[in-house]
Amino acid sequence: MNPLQEIIDQSTGAKIAHFAAHHGNVKFMRWLVDDIAQKAMNKQDILTRFREDKDMYGCSLIVYAAR
Repeated sequence: MNPLQEIIDQSTGAKIAHFAAHHGNVKFMRWLVDDIAQKAMNKQDILTRFREDKDMYGCSLIVYAAR
């Protein structure tokens, strides 16, 4: 299961990563950053991924984390 692809709320399109960010799961978010960083070419790729991974309302992981 990929937390960046598995939708767990069909009504909003929110993925596992969105819920983890929303509920302040710092360990998960740290793991996610590390996982993306290992695959990314540079730090900008990490920021882009956090901004572009959106639900049906256009809320990114950064928006969920800020809530």
